[in-house]
Amino acid sequence: MNKKIAVTGILLIVFSWIGNFMYFQSYQLEEPLFMEHYYDRGLRELVSFEIRYLINKNDNVNIYRIDIPGIPSERIRVSEQYSIDYVQHNLGVMVVEITDEEMHSWLNEDGIVFNEMTVYFNNGTSQQVDIGEIKIQKREAIDWEERALSQVSGGGSSNGNSYSLHKVEESLKVLSFEYDNKRKLEGFLHLYMNPSKIRLEEIMESESAFMESINEEDLKSQEELRRTYERMRDVQGSLFQIDGLTIKDIHFPMEFNSGEQIKISYYFDSTEEHDQRYHLFIDIEAMLLIETVEGVRRIQSLYIQNRPQFSSRQIRQIIKERR
Repeated sequence: MNKKIAVTGILLIVFSWIGNFMYFQSYQLEEPLFMEHYYDRGLRELVSFEIRYLINKNDNVNIYRIDIPGIPSERIRVSEQYSIDYVQHNLGVMVVEITDEEMHSWLNEDGIVFNEMTVYFNNGTSQQVDIGEIKIQKREAIDWEERALSQVSGGGSSNGNSYSLHKVEESLKVLSFEYDNKRKLEGFLHLYMNPSKIRLEEIMESESAFMESINEEDLKSQEELRRTYERMRDVQGSLFQIDGLTIKDIHFPMEFNSGEQIKISYYFDSTEEHDQRYHLFIDIEAMLLIETVEGVRRIQSLYIQNRPQFSSRQIRQIIKERR
């Protein structure tokens, strides 16, 4: 009887091991799987962007060169690579730089759009991969000395909310807020703009008080450290709150006086339960068209990014969808 129980137990262990092995193997990749990107960048002296791809945990794969249709290969450089670890896979990150001072001369008025690239690996293999859509367009050069708005703070939180806070350097009107291909991001990107009631001095004072408290060692100062941290957290937390009017509900123009602040907030509905675009990496250049009291019109560039942080379950779901 005991022998029968022991044999049954061993068989259960073996079958369980086989089942786990088959499950593990079902999500192994035969070749790197490149993520979907949507980038819209203005042409500057240097265009830099990140490409992400999935590989198996134990695969020793590095990319040493890429070819992009329409761009001379000698102008493309892979400047950096690193990876993010998951249970069965690594999410590789490749930083691509395109450097060409003469790019304005050969880039046509519509810019360049590419959906594929050829990737060369350190093991001697190559792969033509679908990467989504990357667009590089001619844009007006930014005069950093004559900006009517200056960014004073910005960031993103773990819940997906992001913001940028801008100080109005001279009285102005915001005439419009534009970015290309709104239809592609409709219902996925939620974008807000409003005057900010948080004073810049309040942000800087809370951060400064916290940094000063860190250097103190006695118990009394530890209580001060806790208080200053909570104060800074409250100020920062209010910045990350999504508030104001959505861009589509704003009736432009909006008028702002010198010294006021404008907060632009956004989030992406980055869960697969709500939107199948949850795995889309986004880096787009939006444009604020502003007009000064002298009637001079200027363009202020703002960057909107989505860099989703996946769970291991989402990684498996992506592999299942993309196969």
